[in-house]
Amino acid sequence: MYLGANVAALLWCLATGELMGDGAGFAVNDVELLWKAFGLLVLAMLGLYGLFNLLCRIDFGLRPRKPDSRLFGTALAALLVCFIGYVQVTGLFVAGSAERGGTLASALFVLFNADLLFLIFYATSRGDPGFRWVALLWLVSIVQRGWFAYIFILAAMEMLRLVRHGRLRLRWVVAMALVALAFPFLDALKIFIRINPGVDLMQMISAAPAILANVDLSAREGLAFLYERVVGRIQVLSHAYLIMEHGSYFRMTIDNELIGGFWREGYFGLLFDRLFGHERPPGSAQVLAEFIAPNLDSAWNVNPSIVGWFFIYAASFPLTLLYVGLLCVASFLLLGRFASDLHARDALWSYWVVFLVPGWVSQFASLLGALLLLTAIDVCVRLFDFRTEDDSHVEAATGRQAGS
Repeated sequence: MYLGANVAALLWCLATGELMGDGAGFAVNDVELLWKAFGLLVLAMLGLYGLFNLLCRIDFGLRPRKPDSRLFGTALAALLVCFIGYVQVTGLFVAGSAERGGTLASALFVLFNADLLFLIFYATSRGDPGFRWVALLWLVSIVQRGWFAYIFILAAMEMLRLVRHGRLRLRWVVAMALVALAFPFLDALKIFIRINPGVDLMQMISAAPAILANVDLSAREGLAFLYERVVGRIQVLSHAYLIMEHGSYFRMTIDNELIGGFWREGYFGLLFDRLFGHERPPGSAQVLAEFIAPNLDSAWNVNPSIVGWFFIYAASFPLTLLYVGLLCVASFLLLGRFASDLHARDALWSYWVVFLVPGWVSQFASLLGALLLLTAIDVCVRLFDFRTEDDSHVEAATGRQAGS
């Protein structure tokens, strides 16, 4: 999907002489550089695919122990209900706002990231009866916060799951086509929420039919609009080219310490800054967004693509390559503690693609943080179960002695 979207973006850029998606409005001044950016993107995807296949072939001696799906699902559902209520009351955590309130409750919701925990739950417990109810709560939370991209991630993974099980039917293909057609409107809705974080979402949705009634597009214009919006949202070629063409600007941000180190993006950098009282520096996604739209007063971010991410931190290239490699290996091993069946590996591969190809390294690091958190909880539960089992053996032995 990502490869196809970037091929389509390459054709668009060559035909129009302009970038697309978040890079719309920027001209393609160097066609050779555009081809170079495309080649590096393909090379990065092949590298990720090769590493994943290599890890699948190695026997790490893991003995997967699936977490109690009922306990995990109940805890996640309770977390989602509390999170939905908290967002509704405070207005925090919505698209377009980086404000978290600074309260203990906000810190807990940052630590226990409901979205990433749901992705882990999907990988380990998709076939369990209670999954659909947890998924419904999660979708309500996603819509409430305006993070519609996650809906398409879930839809794509479900499509892959149907293909794996040989259960893909025409109605599912039609449903996915309708979801894709709705993407431009949901994307526009997300952007509107980000620009106007205080907007009443339900009032805006109720006014949407009247706004759409005034839209006058021919069939050709409508198809071009859908093509540009759908492909433009998935592709990352424009982002890679933009960073490579304006490399001097991004090197300046590094030299002047206007951007944090690569390892400070995501969960681990956040913990480091909070523990040592450091001010949170902007990451690569925020710096790219400010370059594209310097006058936009919103907590907007633009994922730089994996190629662009490496170019921004080019001075630390060997370390960045090692860092991403370690994140990949660690995520494979940690999820393998809970599940290593075909579905779990398909899900993990999807997360590699969805987070790493767009250069959303911070979120991938946060996913690893969520896996570490779940691992720590699982170890504690195991320890409790071990002690409970020992106590039961002692009680049984005591009972036998008393009987004799």
